[in-house]
Amino acid sequence: MEKVYDIDYASLDNKSKIEFVHHFSNLAKKSFNELPLRTSWLVQLLFLTRCWNSYSLMDVHNSTPKVLYTAIDLLWKFMDEQADMEELISFQKGFSASLLNVMTGDTCEIEETEQNGQFYKQYFYQWNDFYNIFSDTLCSLFEQVVNKTVNWGAIENMIYADIGDDKIEYFEEVYNNAAGVNSFAERECKTYKSLTFCRVIALCQRDMKEALADNLQVDLYERYKKEYIFSPEQCKKYSELIKSRN
Repeated sequence: MEKVYDIDYASLDNKSKIEFVHHFSNLAKKSFNELPLRTSWLVQLLFLTRCWNSYSLMDVHNSTPKVLYTAIDLLWKFMDEQADMEELISFQKGFSASLLNVMTGDTCEIEETEQNGQFYKQYFYQWNDFYNIFSDTLCSLFEQVVNKTVNWGAIENMIYADIGDDKIEYFEEVYNNAAGVNSFAERECKTYKSLTFCRVIALCQRDMKEALADNLQVDLYERYKKEYIFSPEQCKKYSELIKSRN
């Protein structure tokens, strides 16, 4: 079976593109299930780092949550053996409890311990819901590392729901607002064959190959600070469009 990172996504027909996106987590699982867990974690960290580099430029008219910088930096330190599991567990508990509150209104976990409450007050007192799906995916990576598991569904949701359903339409015309029973299918087809979306998949596949090499040199994190899922120029365009719609 062809590995997910070797599939030439751009050359697939429309039906196969849709199947690739819908079954991304299964494809990734089959491609990485015999490898060390850290390889799958590193793929996700590389992809989320490049997403963060773009997302942090896309809503410049509102404050960027400091907690997301801290979270990504901590995961990189852990992967590079500069932070231990205890630090990760402590951060994950506060991060997860705070996200549950801002995304659902459920305060039970931030009220569970004093540490969780302090974490919320330090990082989440002013939250920007623009980052909800990204933050949820990032939190999933923390949970995977802490529990020593892998969940490719988090990255699939990021690609499918956040990038495919929301971001792409700001860069390319993928939907003409036509009414009818096939409108969703039409949009999905146009989205997944768009040049921007094909590039997103190609970049994710590049991150997979980078993780397979497992070259955690000192400069890998520094190099990925300059990697983007959307170019700075695209991010500026997105930010201006968001401002004009508000």
